[in-house]
Amino acid sequence: VVAFILFSAWSVGYTSRSEFCNSCHEMTPMYQTWQTSSHKGVACYDCHSEPGVKGLVKAKINGLREVYVHMT
Repeated sequence: VVAFILFSAWSVGYTSRSEFCNSCHEMTPMYQTWQTSSHKGVACYDCHSEPGVKGLVKAKINGLREVYVHMT
């Protein structure tokens, strides 16, 4: 149980990094544009999710849905 909680917490943090967004080849052009823009200091997650725990949960569920659609 402890290992699951630690892994889940690490996963949420890791998948919230802007660099993680670039791990999908579909995102490469947008990521490269973001890197050269004036917004490069703002994380993708800051604009593409709602604030708070509810926004975090919604963003992660949406991300899992997109992975499922991509894989199937």
